[in-house]
Amino acid sequence: MRLLIFITAIIIAFSAVAQNKPQGKNEVSNIVDANSADIRKIEKYLNSITTLATPFNQENSDGERASGMFYLARPGRLRWDYAPPTPILIVAKGSLVAYYDKELDEVSHISIDDTLAGLLTRKEISFGKDGVNLIDFKKENNEMQITVSQNDKEEQGNLTMVFSEGNIKLLRMEVVDSIGKTTSVAFDTLVYNKPLDKKLFALPRVQTKLR
Repeated sequence: MRLLIFITAIIIAFSAVAQNKPQGKNEVSNIVDANSADIRKIEKYLNSITTLATPFNQENSDGERASGMFYLARPGRLRWDYAPPTPILIVAKGSLVAYYDKELDEVSHISIDDTLAGLLTRKEISFGKDGVNLIDFKKENNEMQITVSQNDKEEQGNLTMVFSEGNIKLLRMEVVDSIGKTTSVAFDTLVYNKPLDKKLFALPRVQTKLR
């Protein structure tokens, strides 16, 4: 189901992104140097977040849609809770990401270090360092777009985060798959730094399949 391309690209990280070639060290340095002030602002914004809760709406380039709630508790925890009829729950806690298929009542576990999701849960978020390959940075239409992959793991997919340029706010995330299909997740009514129930980040305990 193409509806879940975003999930597989950022969390399960199976998708290749054929049209985006990895940048060399000099190219990455040039991107960082040319946009260092804006990149530092984005890092400061993300690092100021201790918790985040927001509804999201997801759409891919085929017009398929889904919605749900996204929760983040830094460091180390996040939750993508898809609303019916999408039968998916994703929970990251510590070193593990659990992908729960409610229809099959089955959980798959992978290491968070093997996913792009690990970037958002880090204690300190820094682009172009610590295994994060900065692919591109753009400013247009009062937005800033930063695209990243994992170093030496470009086959696992690229993630673009889009922020408002003035009062910095995370607006959406975008993933492009191996055949050029785009999935976008837009956020609405972001609530920052409010207590979140620890139960939100309890890993599902059902039949388990290891990856």
